[in-house]
Parts: sequence; structure tokens; C-alpha cells
Amino acid sequence: MKKRIHFQFKGKTYTVDVERHGNELIIEKDGEIYHVNLLPEEDTQLKVKKPQEEPKYQSSPSPPSTIDESKTEVLLLSPITGVICEVKTSVGKEVEKDQVVIVMEAMKMYIDIHAQESGVVKEIFVHKGENVSTGQKLLNIE
Repeated sequence: MKKRIHFQFKGKTYTVDVERHGNELIIEKDGEIYHVNLLPEEDTQLKVKKPQEEPKYQSSPSPPSTIDESKTEVLLLSPITGVICEVKTSVGKEVEKDQVVIVMEAMKMYIDIHAQESGVVKEIFVHKGENVSTGQKLLNIE
């Protein structure tokens, strides 16, 4: 199904007809047809190593084995500009790797956003109906 879109690029307004077939976009402007192949999405997860907290009082050094260096938080970022349709989790809830945690709508398509790691949801940065941009924080999993 073709969709007419209007956009601005470098100060100039354009109107084109766009049709999607799998990973190919067919763009028509003024009778000229352009075929664009979409590339696979980049990893939408940003892993951040949590800083270690210094103990307030320590009588003797702790052995290295008591420090959990593997603790990371995973920031789930928006892969595309769109609208949040549904947040399928809540703060404090455990999620599994590959579980759908957010549903977005972009270009009249629903897009499932999956958790890339298992963990506990620490923060949710968006809500239903909110417009989000590519790269915007969606939620934090620890």
C-alpha cells in the first residue's frame, strides 16, 4: 500500500509516495522511482557498567570475589521515530531476554521492542501515546 509523505530536508519541502516490500522501500517522486534497501537495525541496547559504590566503613579490605563486577544496566533505546502504543512491563518487574517490553507504531506498522538481556526493570522513561525519536531512552533493565 502506497503512502504519501511530506518531509523537509535542508530547508526544502518534498512530497513522495512510499511503498514497502519487506526490506525494500519503493519511493516515487515526480514520476521517478527509487528503490532503497533497508539495512538491519543496529543494536538498540546500550550497556553501561555500573560504578561501584564505596562502603561507608570497612575495617579490612574485602576479597575481590565479593565484588560483583558483572552487574550492568541495559538502556533500551528506540530504534526508530514513532509513537509508544503499549508498555508491556512495569518498574520492578523481571523480564526475560527477547521478551516484548514495548510496542511502537511507526509508518502505520507496529514494532515490537524486545529486551536484549534478562533482568529487573529499574526505570521506564516513556508512556503510552508519547512520540519518541530514534535513540531515545525507553527503559532501563538491571
